[in-house]
Amino acid sequence: MNLQDSLSMAGWIAIGLEIVLFLIWVYNVFGPGNGTDPAGRGMAQLFLIGLVTYILAGILLLRLESLWTSISVLVMSAIPLTLVIVGLVKYYGSRNT
Repeated sequence: MNLQDSLSMAGWIAIGLEIVLFLIWVYNVFGPGNGTDPAGRGMAQLFLIGLVTYILAGILLLRLESLWTSISVLVMSAIPLTLVIVGLVKYYGSRNT
């Protein structure tokens, strides 16, 4: 397995993680009993469209199967995954104090 294949596989795994986190977020925002106000729902729907576009762009780049597109997908996917990890650390860190 060469470097391009390894980076491509890592990109697909990162896209899969983004999709799982995206589905969890959608359930939390639009699921039953969330109590989101109408203004918050509008912003959430815009964010939803942006996330879907972001994930689809990553999938499209991975389909090109080149070394640089695999690297760019990993950089792209690092942003939302880092935001989720920071949010989780901040949330659970504030609960313990």
